[in-house]
Amino acid sequence: MAFNLVSHKYKYLIISFQKSGCSTIKNLFINLHFHEFNWLDKKQILNKGESAFNYNDYDFMWEWALKINDDNYKKLLNSYNKFIIARNSYERTVSLYFNRFLNISSDNLENTNFKIEKSTTFNQFLNEVYHNKFENDWHYEKQIFPNILENVYVINLNHLSETLEACYKKFANLSNKKMKIVKKCLNLNSKNIIKKRKNIDPNIKLDNYDFKADHLGLDILKNGIPSFKNMLSEENCKLIKEIWKDEISIYNWDHKHLI
Repeated sequence: MAFNLVSHKYKYLIISFQKSGCSTIKNLFINLHFHEFNWLDKKQILNKGESAFNYNDYDFMWEWALKINDDNYKKLLNSYNKFIIARNSYERTVSLYFNRFLNISSDNLENTNFKIEKSTTFNQFLNEVYHNKFENDWHYEKQIFPNILENVYVINLNHLSETLEACYKKFANLSNKKMKIVKKCLNLNSKNIIKKRKNIDPNIKLDNYDFKADHLGLDILKNGIPSFKNMLSEENCKLIKEIWKDEISIYNWDHKHLI
């Protein structure tokens, strides 16, 4: 699912996706533009925090969809600066497996009662994604932006903090006070990244590994998830490319450095 956040005051639009930095962007938008929201939005945000963005009655998030056939609105949006936050599809797929499918999150890593419930391997998971088992879960939607937009600037999630901060400095004309908010919210992003296990030999492939049974005693809940090199191979990258071929074609993602 794409989150389309518009600031008419500062004349820009940010598009982000599930498992591609959307939580960071939503948190940034709340802190940076809280004064621009109507009172109902503010009340919901104060009561619900980030989950307020899950409500589909929010003008700042959904107005583009409601007015998508309005030529004047299309013209307005295309006069704004437009940014899209996207993540390498191969990296995102590994993240979907551990975070969304196995439900390993930063919170669960700190929960001593949490256990991995599924024996499905990464390669088995890929086959399920390929056969659209998760088509009703918006976390698995493609990173495709609305075709009404022109001249969209793409930001790679791996370089989100420095790139987006530079974009704000160049295009948004923010005050020093607001730039401090930008830096603070973007710096928090690094704290939300699940730690990777550093002492697993990158030559050991775990794409067919049952993390629930864990016969090697990796204990990834305690020690952190494996690296991309442990999970990706030339063979499963072919299937990933087939699954996400549209977005891989748009962003020209590569996988050679990940295997």
